Amino acid sequence: MSKPRPFRIGLDDVRALLKSPELARVDKRIADGLNLPIGRWESAFPLLADLSIAYLSAEELLTILRENEEGIVKFGLGVQDLEHLGGEYPPGEEPDEPEDRGVTLGIMEGAALSFAIEYHFLKNGDDKGLLEYLKASRMPHAKKVLKQFQELYNKIRSTA
Repeated sequence: MSKPRPFRIGLDDVRALLKSPELARVDKRIADGLNLPIGRWESAFPLLADLSIAYLSAEELLTILRENEEGIVKFGLGVQDLEHLGGEYPPGEEPDEPEDRGVTLGIMEGAALSFAIEYHFLKNGDDKGLLEYLKASRMPHAKKVLKQFQELYNKIRSTA
């Protein structure tokens, strides 16, 4: 059995990311493009859980944001048009506990980090890594989402 990879990001790192001007700028551009407000986290713990499964450090995430801002914004805006959001989980991929995340009336601060992680996997051609990330984040129909993300990324790349 292989040894699990260590997480590369901690709670203090997430707090620092949430205060970074790079993240604030990309979050704002996506929120403005969707005409939505940005919600604030009361605690950084939910975001830590989402980010830790990417196995990227805070420094790597900031670099990805800086070097790929335009593509990440286009990707974040384009994801909203995909048909994967919501729906039921396929057999065997149901969550252990039902998720009650309430109604989203905007995007949460740090949303750009998830888009940056997905964009990073796509840009580096790491389909296996992206699929693992989507499954670990409990994305319903992860294989379908992967295909939609690949198509969106290719569309963004072809118009650049």
